[in-house]
Amino acid sequence: MGVLTEFRLKILGFIAAFFILVILPPLLTSYWLTILIQMLIYAVLAMSLNILMGYTGLASFGHCAYFGTSAYAVAILSTKYKVGFLGCVSGGLFAALFVAAIFGLIVAHTQGVYFLMITLALGMVIFGLAYRWVTMTGGDNWG
Repeated sequence: MGVLTEFRLKILGFIAAFFILVILPPLLTSYWLTILIQMLIYAVLAMSLNILMGYTGLASFGHCAYFGTSAYAVAILSTKYKVGFLGCVSGGLFAALFVAAIFGLIVAHTQGVYFLMITLALGMVIFGLAYRWVTMTGGDNWG
């Protein structure tokens, strides 16, 4: 493909993304809006996995620890502390960034099976905290 054709495809992609993300949501029912939001969340997760596994070649079992940390931070901020949208987004990003920085110090010089096992262990630590820290996350109380 030529450079001009690639540029036109990028422009069409940006127009389609603008249409889907800005113009379409007010016209959708709450069900379809929820589906759209979940698609975007999982797309971001897939892109981050692509960066880790595709470019560095490091497979990770604990990758969803950051995903869960951010989700819990947003949920706690919005329900317990009644923080607005921008506060929840920035709080979720900061929580995931903080956990990733701490975990990064632990796994910085490992590779292969060692990297897999350490990331699995760190993912289980986050799961254990979310499940057992009842005063903060609600733990296993579903009601």
